[in-house]
Amino acid sequence: MEDAMTTPGRGNPESAAWFRERLRQLGITQNTLTWRMVAAGDDRVPSTIVRSLQRMASGQARVSGEMRSLLCLLGEAALHKADIAMGDAEIDRLSAFIRQAGLKVPAHPNTH
Repeated sequence: MEDAMTTPGRGNPESAAWFRERLRQLGITQNTLTWRMVAAGDDRVPSTIVRSLQRMASGQARVSGEMRSLLCLLGEAALHKADIAMGDAEIDRLSAFIRQAGLKVPAHPNTH
């Protein structure tokens, strides 16, 4: 994932493209993002949030630092969720495969 510090930050085609690509990478739409923002405490009227997101996506408005941060955090949360979803059986199979390849396997996180 791109570092939030290297992303375009002004209302222009590049920042709009970054915004749209980030949503695509996260697998969410502008409407989904609106409802996630409302659920997380954004107290604006949802139609106002939608219009703001539309303006960012079109390059009419800059992608704010807060929005870039939010999208990066959503990406990190998705990665963390994927890590958690890998159960013990998958970890054991992966460890066995790595051992067969002759590589050193780090200790399983649930072992002490």
